[in-house]
This record gives sequence, structure tokens and C-alpha cells, in this order.
Amino acid sequence: MIHKVCFILLILCTMAPFASIYACVDTTVRDAAFSEQRDIHRMSVIGEKGDPKTAEIFDIIRSWFEINGAGLNIELVNVDASDPDIAWEEYGIPSAPPSSPVVVLAGSRAGEERRFFIDYWVPFPGVEDMRVLMTSPAREALKREMLQKTAVLLYIPGTGRNAGSAREVIDSTAESWCAKDSLGVSVVRIDRADKNERILLSFTGVEKTEEDWVGVVFGWGKLMVPLEGAEITAARLNDKISSLTAECTCLMSASALGVDIPLVLDEEVDIPTLAFDGTVAADSGTADLSLTSIASYGDDSDSENTINGVNDKELGSGMLKPLMWILGSMICIVGIVTAMIVKPKNGKQK
Repeated sequence: MIHKVCFILLILCTMAPFASIYACVDTTVRDAAFSEQRDIHRMSVIGEKGDPKTAEIFDIIRSWFEINGAGLNIELVNVDASDPDIAWEEYGIPSAPPSSPVVVLAGSRAGEERRFFIDYWVPFPGVEDMRVLMTSPAREALKREMLQKTAVLLYIPGTGRNAGSAREVIDSTAESWCAKDSLGVSVVRIDRADKNERILLSFTGVEKTEEDWVGVVFGWGKLMVPLEGAEITAARLNDKISSLTAECTCLMSASALGVDIPLVLDEEVDIPTLAFDGTVAADSGTADLSLTSIASYGDDSDSENTINGVNDKELGSGMLKPLMWILGSMICIVGIVTAMIVKPKNGKQK
């Protein structure tokens, strides 16, 4: 009986690590992104425990989310500012705020134990702030384009002496992909001074540079690590876009390539899928957003060439998780086989 149980466990441990791999075969990275979880960002209402004003603010924002927040990848939480054991890094700030109540919006990336600061309001966001949180012209354009294109180039011109110098490279790269790829690539531009784009601009962290800035957006609004200034070349943009047309594997997954923009999405949308040869696949159809789930939380740190703290090397670390899962399964197999070989010295097996 013991050997039968061990044999069943051996089969399960052997097959388990390949389940996630199988789910990702025969599709491009770009298409697989529509089946992966979206990053869920966090809006925190921070105030003293029992403070009626904090409670009122939380109730007002919660009611707003219940009425208007369907499809928005932001969760709402209430935080006790007087808790001495609270890990403030989980809420996108290094320490307790100097005053309360205050509302803080922090970003998250699935699979990474870190958060990054996006925006805040004292004592709470007004009606116009909540409208800007919900949507903006650029995000509506991204939503429209990313579902029909291989990728979208989100371009934010700089403010320095070389402002706008990358525009020709960005436009020509998009044109070249439209010529060779059935879905093509489009460009969405943002003015840094546009107050309607406050959330998106803060999310990108573009205020840290005066250089031209461009990020590749794909899937449900996943933003890849951006390029700035002299980094913006046709070769580098092509490399990023080409990675989306490659076959999705456990070592090349969509979730390892970027962070999802705060964005409202419909429950079901029609999405043309992409074949490996760049043509529209025959099985294009409806995608469901029910796979959206809450991400992990943790600390944050500063780094260069980032989307608010997530750099190229850290984005690549997403591929370590399936490898660790496979390694753990192999250890499990070895343990079971050992148990099958080493028999009890006393007594008989039934």
C-alpha cells in the first residue's frame, strides 16, 4: 500500500512542474499576456485607528469603487497609522506619513515582493482626482490600440535641449512594424504638462528625467522597462517588440517583462491573436478578465533605468520562479524514490 501511494505521489510531482509550461506553449508572449494575471495596485486610506474622519473617507472611496471601479486594477485598504509594527514599504512609502488622514496610491508587480509610490492626496482625492484615477485620454488610447496591435509605443517627449529628438526613431520603428507585421505597432504620445495624465505620468516615474522617454506597452496594458534619451534606438525598440512575437515559455513569459498600468478594462473583449510568422492567428476570439488577481507585496528600493523602481535585471528574475518550482519537484521525487527503496527493517508491508 505504501508503495502504491508513493508511486502516485511520484507521478504527481513529475507532472506538476510541466503544467505551467504546457499552458504557455504554441502561443506568442504577446498573446499569452492576455491570459496572465494583471498587477493589482493599492490605494491606502491611512489614519489613526478609530478616527471618524478616516472612517468617513474610507467609506466614501469604497462606495465610489463599488459604483465606478469595476475592471480597475486597484484595491482599496484601510491602514492604521498608529500601528507600531506596520511595514510602510508595503504601502509604497518609507515611513509613517507626517500627518493623517492621507490617501496613498502604490504600484505592485505580480510575483515581486515590492511596491512603488505613485501618488498621494491630503486628506483625500476629490471628484476630479478620482476621475483622473479612473481614466485619461492616453490610457483610453492605449486600451484601444493595445488590444489590436502587437505593441504600442508610449512616447513622452522630454523638456531638455534634446526634447523631441527621439520622435523620428520612434515613428519610423512603428511604421516598419506595420509594414512587416499583420497587427503592427502604434504610437501614443503624452504631454508632461497634461493634468489629465497625472496618474500615468506618476506611474512611469518620468519626472526623474528631462530626456525623451518611451515604453513598450502590450497585453492588458503591461509596460516594459522604458528607454530614455540616447538609449532610444531602432535596434533596442526592435529587440523589445521582437520579444513579444517570440514563443512564450517558462523562461520567456509576459509577466516577467513589465508592470501593468492602472487601467479600466471591460469584462470581455475581442482580441486578434498573433501567429509566430507575424500573421493574425485563426483562433482569435474573446478573452476573459476573470483571471485578474491580487499580487504579492513587499519592500521597494531605488534603481536606475526603471519603471518606478523595477529595473531590467529585476524584471528578468521572474523566470527564476518556475526553475525553483522544478528544482523543488525534483527534490520531492528523490525523497519519494528513497522512501520506496528503503524498506522498514521490522514488520511486513501490507
